[in-house]
Amino acid sequence: MSEDAPVADLRAGIARWQQKYCIADGDPALACLELFDLYVLSLRQRTPDSPPLRFEEFRSTLELLDQRSKGFAKHASELIHELRRATQTQRQLRRASLLSIVLMTLAAFAAGILTGIHVW
Repeated sequence: MSEDAPVADLRAGIARWQQKYCIADGDPALACLELFDLYVLSLRQRTPDSPPLRFEEFRSTLELLDQRSKGFAKHASELIHELRRATQTQRQLRRASLLSIVLMTLAAFAAGILTGIHVW
């Protein structure tokens, strides 16, 4: 098995995920996955005879990824909040629109009846 097999499997999995959920190419989630992929590829290549990672390197990498993922989670939650608020506003406008149509219909009906009473 080649060293590029896990990377190819990851990219194929991302492509299947993107196609399954109809995610556009410019989606922020895909951008984060691409950045993570670039980060993993930029790590120094490990060979069997190379020394293991020191704890400090491992810890700093995890802290950096944690910091970046918190920023992404914050932006995602803000986006979800805005989308929910926009949906709620659209529902309220639809209700108001329906109510105004009903009231206008009742007013026209009442005007028609009053006009009919005065004309006859």
